[in-house]
Amino acid sequence: VGQISAGGRSDFGYKPSIDPLIDPPESDAPLFSVQTDPILDPVVFEIPLKGKNVSYPVTQSQLVEWRSLYPAVDIRQQLRNMIGWCQANPTRQKTAQGIQRFIHAWLCKEQDKGRIVAVSHAAPKSIDDAQLLKRKIQQIEIDINNENVALISFMQRKSDASDQAAQ
Repeated sequence: VGQISAGGRSDFGYKPSIDPLIDPPESDAPLFSVQTDPILDPVVFEIPLKGKNVSYPVTQSQLVEWRSLYPAVDIRQQLRNMIGWCQANPTRQKTAQGIQRFIHAWLCKEQDKGRIVAVSHAAPKSIDDAQLLKRKIQQIEIDINNENVALISFMQRKSDASDQAAQ
C-alpha cells in the first residue's frame, strides 16, 4: 500500500517530487543576514535595493572571496559601478532576493572581458597629501639653499682668481 511502482507513480497516480522540500522564508526574517562581527568584518560598500531592505551590505570578507573568484576584475571599482547603476536606475534596482545573482552576473561579465587588473603591492599610503606637499616644499628649500651656497662659493673663488690675475 502506498508503494511506488517501477514507473515512478503510485497506485493512485501520485508522483513525488525529486526536489527537496524548501521551507518558505519567514516574513519577519531578513532574506540575507550578516553573521559576522562588524569589527572583524566591516561593511565596505552598500548597494541600494528596492523593497523592505534599503541596502545590501558588502563586507571585507566578501571582497576577498570575490577577488579570488574573479581575478581579472577590479572588484572595488565594479562595486562602485553597481552602486552608480542602481542609483541611476531606481526602477530597475534589485531586491534582497536578487542582489547576489546581480553581483555574480556583473562580475562574471567583467571577468569574461579578459582585462588584467594591475595589483598594487605597494604599502598603503600613510601620508596624506598635505604631508607629502610639505615634504616636497622642504626638499625644494634645501635644494635652493644648496644652490645658493654653491653660487656664493663660486663667486668668492672667481673674485679671488680675478684679484690674483689683476696683480
